[in-house]
Amino acid sequence: MKVKEIMNKAVVVEDNISLRQAIKIMSEKAIGSLIIIKKDKIAGIITERDILKNVGKIDRRITEAISKNVIIIEENETLDDAARIMSPSFLYSMI
Repeated sequence: MKVKEIMNKAVVVEDNISLRQAIKIMSEKAIGSLIIIKKDKIAGIITERDILKNVGKIDRRITEAISKNVIIIEENETLDDAARIMSPSFLYSMI
């Protein structure tokens, strides 16, 4: 089975929004993460876990809470390939 068969469409936002705005977007779209871009390049990802770690700082810019080391997998890779990448790194999300 390929990654594209189970993946969700990524939701992308600019890096100038607040955590509060990110929470609102994620809630409205019923998703668990957002891809953050800066000048048309991936700056990071924010997940529900990142938000929980920063719950007392929701009016700060999103860039203060994002994970910047983003690992990307191609949609035609297999789920086994994705599992091999995710497992040793304790990853919860991939883009």
